Amino acid sequence: MLLSFWFIGLFCFFVSGYANVISALSLEHKMQTISIVGGVPAEPGEFQNLIILRYNNKLRCGGSLIAPNFVLTAAHCLYGFSIAKTSAFSVMANTLNLDGGDKSITRAVIKFIIHERYNPNTYVNDIAILVLDSPIRNVTLISLPNAKVPTTTVKPSTTKATTIKPSTTVKTTLKPHQTSTIKTPMCSCTCEPGSKPVITTQLDAKASYSDYKNMPAVIAGWGTTAAGGSISKDLLKANVTVLPNAVCINQYSSNEFFGNTMLCAAAPGKDTCQGDSGGPLFVEGVQVGITSWGYGCAEPNYAGVYTRVTTFVEWIKRTMARNPVAAVKSIKSDL
Repeated sequence: MLLSFWFIGLFCFFVSGYANVISALSLEHKMQTISIVGGVPAEPGEFQNLIILRYNNKLRCGGSLIAPNFVLTAAHCLYGFSIAKTSAFSVMANTLNLDGGDKSITRAVIKFIIHERYNPNTYVNDIAILVLDSPIRNVTLISLPNAKVPTTTVKPSTTKATTIKPSTTVKTTLKPHQTSTIKTPMCSCTCEPGSKPVITTQLDAKASYSDYKNMPAVIAGWGTTAAGGSISKDLLKANVTVLPNAVCINQYSSNEFFGNTMLCAAAPGKDTCQGDSGGPLFVEGVQVGITSWGYGCAEPNYAGVYTRVTTFVEWIKRTMARNPVAAVKSIKSDL
């Protein structure tokens, strides 16, 4: 009898250990960092205003220089970090290489502002602004669209895709503390226990927007070049096409894709992926999207999803105006 109990106990031990190994491997797979899938190296002088956002000197996300002291990025890159962690963030501009170079420019982040209505479960309003400690000069700023464009959005279809959806990819690079029950990030969105994001309280004003449907676009960033691959040291770019909202909703669902704050873009074998979050999507040289989320990377049935910048132009202007660098520095010195 004693031998039987011993055998059962030993069997349970091995089963439990095996399950833990499988669970750990699965979690590791979800946390793999991925860059521009199907991209080609950017040319010297291209994308000088593309930003590398670092946390403790490691790649966190991408971003874009919209003013000498301000960087546009995705809210999920910063969500969950407390004010005390701000000093761990830095940015680098004017470089094609992840490690920088002779002409690269590095600045400290002194404040970040997450959209007050950002939803970490649905990625609605996935937009944020970084305030830099000193201006970045001699670098052309990113061009933003005009928010006052008549709405031409196609009425969304409610037909859902019949293919099985792979894991949702939120395109950052650090380890997540927890996994959403709505979307399962394959990357990192650090949410420290008890921490709160730095957010504002002003509600965003409603703005009209263009859907840019069927227009050619350009994506660029660092990260990894294939699911489960290693991070690309060189800046990569790729051509994609902005898809009609109806197609995006057909691929995802009307409960996941919201055409007033999101757009989607794709091309065969090309996509943004982990490490590229917060980076820009360009149409005719204007940033119309911020890399946000998607199912997998370059999945044939699912386009990459981007924050629709036109919806937030007024929010961007208002947020920069309310956070002048001198005032931010003054507040920090009093803390």
